[in-house]
Amino acid sequence: MRSRFLNTTLCGILLMTLLCVTIPTTTAVDGLTISVAPPILEIRLKPGESTKEKIKVTSTANGDKLSLSTDVKDFYYDDSDQLKFMTEEELADPDLQKFSLKNWIVVDKDLTIPAGKSVEVPFTVNAPKDASPGGHYGMIFFGKSVAATSGGAGVGIGGQIGVMILVSIPGESSKEGAISSPLKSGVFSAKTKTFTPKTWFIDGDLFKNGPVDFSFKFQNNSDTHFVPEGKITVKNIFGSVVEQFPIENKRVFPGSSRAISGHSKKDFLFGFYTAELDVIDQTGTHHSSETYFIGLPIMLMLLIITVCGLLVLFFKLYNRWLTKQILRQYNEEKSASKKT
Repeated sequence: MRSRFLNTTLCGILLMTLLCVTIPTTTAVDGLTISVAPPILEIRLKPGESTKEKIKVTSTANGDKLSLSTDVKDFYYDDSDQLKFMTEEELADPDLQKFSLKNWIVVDKDLTIPAGKSVEVPFTVNAPKDASPGGHYGMIFFGKSVAATSGGAGVGIGGQIGVMILVSIPGESSKEGAISSPLKSGVFSAKTKTFTPKTWFIDGDLFKNGPVDFSFKFQNNSDTHFVPEGKITVKNIFGSVVEQFPIENKRVFPGSSRAISGHSKKDFLFGFYTAELDVIDQTGTHHSSETYFIGLPIMLMLLIITVCGLLVLFFKLYNRWLTKQILRQYNEEKSASKKT
């Protein structure tokens, strides 16, 4: 259980963060709608310190006032990337408990929002004197019902919306990371949010069979979240650099492995290319990975083949015609010499 948690704890949370940032943080609550801001809060505390923060909760519905309840949960992601909330049994495990934040947060259990209005909900984060260095993660939920189940049965969340609270405690802690899945070339679908590995880039129009997307997974072996920095360098068959661009800025959480992308802007690809990844973890250690891909603009190739074929046919027919002309002239000259 410990190994599973450390490998999957909070895995995918950044995807949830991205969704919170890129789409409205709203949810229907028994026919009503609420929104929260900010969707994520990062806090740095020393052991024994406290901080007071606020969350803005807005009712965007008309009608009667809205009565809400709050709840706080520690959570992680399972092997299927499904959100799970830690049970009391799991929280009794020291290896899991060190990431817990639930008991540090004090927030009112109930609140009322006038229709179409906003309220600021205060809460306090109290770091214990013996707080372990590293990251501690939890979510504050708002809704008329907050129901969560854990384990194989999955999770049920009724009419609620959550705000992520990320607390970092300074001190001596591990900070290492590693590439858990090597760099791959392919295509990222903005519609389905999926990455499809691909080596050959032959489709597209006459002068466009790119660009190429890249993806790799980075494992956080430390006790706190951080954003790996790095770049991808693309070289042609002669070793010359044709493009260089940074990787995405994404937080990777403790015990999790996160897919990180890089996006090329080169549209026209012709020939053999290599892509070299250089990523830096929290300790300043460089990690590398390399892949290759081949660009073959099929439409352009078909055009070149067609033109070459037509040229060959033209010269062949021209040569045949020229040969006939030479033979005809030779025969005419021969006949004329016989008459004389």
